[in-house]
Amino acid sequence: MTLIIRSLLVTALLLAGYHFLLPQLPGQVVIPQGINQDNQIKMQEFVYARATGYPVVIVGSSLAAKLRPYALPANTYNLAFRGQSVFEGLEILKRTGQAPKLILVEVDVLDRAPNAATTATLFNPVMHPLRTALPLLRERHQPLNQLFGLGFAALERLRPAAAARIREKVGAQAATPAPVSAAAFQEAPASAQDAALALKIEQSMRQEFAQLPDAVFTRNIGALRGYVDYFAGRGSRVVFFEMPISAAACQSPRLQYMRRQLQGAFPPARFAYLPQPDCQAYTTTDGMHLSDASALRYSHELTRQLSSLLPPPLVAQR
Repeated sequence: MTLIIRSLLVTALLLAGYHFLLPQLPGQVVIPQGINQDNQIKMQEFVYARATGYPVVIVGSSLAAKLRPYALPANTYNLAFRGQSVFEGLEILKRTGQAPKLILVEVDVLDRAPNAATTATLFNPVMHPLRTALPLLRERHQPLNQLFGLGFAALERLRPAAAARIREKVGAQAATPAPVSAAAFQEAPASAQDAALALKIEQSMRQEFAQLPDAVFTRNIGALRGYVDYFAGRGSRVVFFEMPISAAACQSPRLQYMRRQLQGAFPPARFAYLPQPDCQAYTTTDGMHLSDASALRYSHELTRQLSSLLPPPLVAQR
């Protein structure tokens, strides 16, 4: 019994020490250990790390997750998650009682079924109160992530160019922000092998998107209607937008059908839609997800389009 008590005391002392050490550790850039943790960190940062809500929130899939936070309007939070749908972000907003002035809903993959386990894990009745009280229990503050943070801080001193590339991959702003140059938007020259792969991807996308969505899409439209009515009733303005994807998929039968159904449920006379992007002007890595350069360029384009929807103080970039 004495050994158990001693072990508990030592554990409590170690946790207390780690709790007070956390604010002293470099944590500006988070390098997640995988897709799931990346999503969990983004969710937990939104739920726990800020007392007041964000006036602009983006919900969507891994397509919108590619948007660069530092190129979006100030006080914008991106609740788009890799491998998820718009519904996880909408449910988090609802569960936290927040009603942003503007909710941007990405509609490219409205045919993806929502994952109820995502928000169930976030709002676990045991862990949610504990994470609220003890930041050390949040995914961002796992010891391994803190070690990554220390290593990254050292890399920034020793190899700033390599650190800058990592920042771009994880969508973090440079330590010393500078005006965006034209070079930041330029794609890497494509090799013959890259061109062949791009052609193969286009052909695959053309075949895949020739098929209309299944019944999941119809159910999702109904679920989306419920969320839109809920947030509209609380004063939020919902705006629909598309992320650029493969040019072959942009005007495919599937997406044209989805646009018609969406506009039938949410008529453009009553609901706002951002202009459909010119997919040929952007480059993807796999037919769906934008390259880093294109993601940065479209983030700036999205900010420009939002200038007509937001008051000037909210449009300013970070």
